[in-house]
Amino acid sequence: MDTKTKNLTLRISDRDKVSLQRAAQLQGSNLSEFILKAARQSAQEVLAQQSSFQLSSQQMQAFLDALDQPAKDIPNLRELFQTPPPWD
Repeated sequence: MDTKTKNLTLRISDRDKVSLQRAAQLQGSNLSEFILKAARQSAQEVLAQQSSFQLSSQQMQAFLDALDQPAKDIPNLRELFQTPPPWD
């Protein structure tokens, strides 16, 4: 488990604080643990949306069929990969 050494400060309304405290209490945790858990779950969902996608079975088959096709020769792309990058 990571050692918690950093602080995070939030500005929230009284209404939000009361709501969050009640929810945390119902789950048997303190406010910090409750907020961190919810924020971590939300972050994981956002990150997962950026790294995965879902396809229907028909879309998946079309995707697999496209992968099975031979690579297309695109002269401009071939030239681009043969050109040294500007930072070299």
